[in-house]
Amino acid sequence: DTVKLKNTLAIYELKEVINITASLNIIPESTEAFTLVKAVGNHPQFIIDDGIDNNADNNPITPLTYITVTFSDINFLGCNIDFCAMNGGIFYNKEYLTIKNSNISGGRASSFGGAIYNFSNALFSADQLHIQSSFATDGAAIYSENTSAFITNSLFTNNTATNTQGIVTFANKAPILI
Repeated sequence: DTVKLKNTLAIYELKEVINITASLNIIPESTEAFTLVKAVGNHPQFIIDDGIDNNADNNPITPLTYITVTFSDINFLGCNIDFCAMNGGIFYNKEYLTIKNSNISGGRASSFGGAIYNFSNALFSADQLHIQSSFATDGAAIYSENTSAFITNSLFTNNTATNTQGIVTFANKAPILI
């Protein structure tokens, strides 16, 4: 399914987290003007999770299944308070998340992934993504835990991690392409 957000001069303000539990594409009606989504309060904007453990039987032969969620041509703005969430200030991902041609600013997490937190066995893909001014203890922009990640043509600016872990942190041995 595809959800088309109206291009508007107003900001889409999310007063509570949006839980995405099925495959979905989220795009603006038109790419002539960017759509802006902002969190209001202490919560990530989106939790992407179908509720099924992607590795329930811990058997490497069993194929992992994911819902696929894609955001394109949307700007995301954090909560503008000390911390939006413990992990994943904008996105908390347990599935297959793709972000294309978008900007994320001001994601703030008290622990991992100021903008994006990828839970164990999740998948993450980004192309033409700009993450700026995000903050976390580890992984100021992105924190991925045993996650395959594919990041191309993307930019990270003015992000801050207070621990020795960097701006983009991969705490795993999964494939990574940057």
